[in-house]
Amino acid sequence: MSTDLRARLRALQEAQARQERELDKATRTGDLDQRQKILNEGRQELHQHQEALERMVLGEPATEPPW
Repeated sequence: MSTDLRARLRALQEAQARQERELDKATRTGDLDQRQKILNEGRQELHQHQEALERMVLGEPATEPPW
């Protein structure tokens, strides 16, 4: 596995973990608006990581840095 791919996977895992922590905090405080905001932003960020991983696996040029 290439270094770029490992870096991207690590960034994806970190993004997922960060989103889970933020969701837990918003859930504990009962802030539904913040929870929805976190979900929307997290969904967009995770989608970007997924697209970048797919391009890397297919050997297509990256449109952004690998992390």
